[in-house]
Amino acid sequence: GSRPPPPPPRQRAASARARDVGVAYTRNRVMDSRDVNATLAPLIASATSLRRAAPDVRRCVFTDASPDRFPPGLFDKVLPAGAYEPDDPRLAAALALVTNKAIRSRFDRLVDRLAQPYAVTLFLDDDTLFCPQSPPLVDALRALFASPGAPDVRLAEHHSVTGWHPHQKPRPWEEWRRDARKCVARRCAGRPGNAAPTPDALACRVECLDGAAAAGGRRCAVSTSFPFVSQAGAVAMRRSAGASRFAQAWLDTMVTRYLVPAANASSWGADELKAWRRTLSGDQPPLNDLLEASCGTRGGDWTMGALPPVFNFRVGQSELVDEIPADNPTSRPSLKMRAWLYLRLDLFGDAQAGLWGAPRILHDHKLFGPAS
Repeated sequence: GSRPPPPPPRQRAASARARDVGVAYTRNRVMDSRDVNATLAPLIASATSLRRAAPDVRRCVFTDASPDRFPPGLFDKVLPAGAYEPDDPRLAAALALVTNKAIRSRFDRLVDRLAQPYAVTLFLDDDTLFCPQSPPLVDALRALFASPGAPDVRLAEHHSVTGWHPHQKPRPWEEWRRDARKCVARRCAGRPGNAAPTPDALACRVECLDGAAAAGGRRCAVSTSFPFVSQAGAVAMRRSAGASRFAQAWLDTMVTRYLVPAANASSWGADELKAWRRTLSGDQPPLNDLLEASCGTRGGDWTMGALPPVFNFRVGQSELVDEIPADNPTSRPSLKMRAWLYLRLDLFGDAQAGLWGAPRILHDHKLFGPAS
């Protein structure tokens, strides 16, 4: 039979935009590792689980490792890792004093987040595992940025990603999520496809999520109220000037927090240098600094929104870990143990996920990070 005619240009353009949704990883300074394969193993495991759970979501990695280090077809793009190189010679000298490779890599990782490889990008740590996705991940991520007033950046709440049991009394930072669930029950329940969300029903959920977060804003307001401390392991961005300004501001804040105090380190003694190095603790504290400094502002350089906690479910800090059978022979998860975790996730289905179904992305360094 003859081939069907190609779709019209407008439909092809819409299809291309729909596909321009991806997950981006960073694994830099790999070739400095003593065991390159072990360093890359968590990244390969996470990306493999993503390909299995959401094959229509694009995948890329910023890395200094060559493409032949990865299974064929695992990544659509293997991009060169960014490198933070300050122009100010005093800051460059301070950066040279950062001997902890993990801390140094955080500066480079923020450079990567300026790149915005997709129209919608979820920048994700590689100590993660993707669960089966319903509705499809590509639809859920696209819905988060589909409205005309969508924020530039979405971050998950630090407290909500650690898990809580439905019988616990809700804590203050959980009240806004309860408001969002009530909104969905009131406004979205009658929409077609609400049980298995359609794009229309997903858009309604996003409206409820953002409305509750704005109404409950008690901590930060970056153009819209933002009622919680954020977790840096999963950052969703839409390709925009605002998202680029946010990534640059995060990097600048990290420089201010860590390198500026060491600009005159040439005059320090050994004890002062040791004390300064103890203050270096990754990119989470600078993110906190940035959002705190933005509290109370409106009409800023970027807009911020909530990322549903199911996209950054911190297994190791939830009660799931307490319920792991005591006879498990190792502190690191076997495949059997990971399967057991999947089966137990229904404990948190209603209370933790609420609007978005079961947890979509599990995140924990001890469970899914490099073997020690």
